[in-house]
Amino acid sequence: MRGRRRELLIVIVLLPVLGGLALISMRGKASSASTVAPSARPAASAFASAYISFLNGRLAVAALPDATAAVRALASSGGRVPAAYQGKLVFGGVRFSGVLGAKRAGAGLIARAGSHTLEASIALAYAAGRWQVTTLVPPDFSTVFSPANPPVSVSPAVRAAARSFALAYADYRTGASARPPAGLPAIEHQLAAGQDPLAGTAHSRAAARLLRLQMLPQGQLTAVDAVLEAGSSRLSFGFILQDEGGRWQASSFPLSSP
Repeated sequence: MRGRRRELLIVIVLLPVLGGLALISMRGKASSASTVAPSARPAASAFASAYISFLNGRLAVAALPDATAAVRALASSGGRVPAAYQGKLVFGGVRFSGVLGAKRAGAGLIARAGSHTLEASIALAYAAGRWQVTTLVPPDFSTVFSPANPPVSVSPAVRAAARSFALAYADYRTGASARPPAGLPAIEHQLAAGQDPLAGTAHSRAAARLLRLQMLPQGQLTAVDAVLEAGSSRLSFGFILQDEGGRWQASSFPLSSP
């Protein structure tokens, strides 16, 4: 009888304790669930769209949504697209990176103005129940809109010499011609020693066809990159032309050539 009474007392004492613990546990879970951050994608997309409008000259920097004062200052110092392109910048989308429930996220912004592609990136943080853009890396306008390099001017004599040597050399290494290409002593030595790019090429005896020549003149020297086709094989190699008394001749294969 005493044993049963003791069990009842224990149950009476423990029930409120267990009930309290269960209530605390439930409150803790509810509190934990309430702090899980929602997706940052809507905030990132809204900022990106507004930032493109700012770059286009259609929105004041103060109107950038969900942005800290530091981010607005970065946007202002980063500037807008050049006047000739304002209003022509087209939003290309957002590359979002983030994990649902995390309190930090990032995104990349893409936009296009004609043939120019602009990229910017942002970082976001979740605090006080909202997402804010905390970091901005604006586009590098000086690089994006830098003028194209002027085309390289190559004289007809240089182009003819490059074409002639490239075809003769390729034909020699494929076996289409038994005669080595003419050149200065240094390149003739490289050919004799097998220290040239196409040494070891299988003798298909197929005549070469020129596909492309790229040349970079530097005073009395011109660097040449050649791409040719011989049968089913594609051949590519580089060599140097040198001006010898008004006549351009192949002087050497670059040491870095395979």
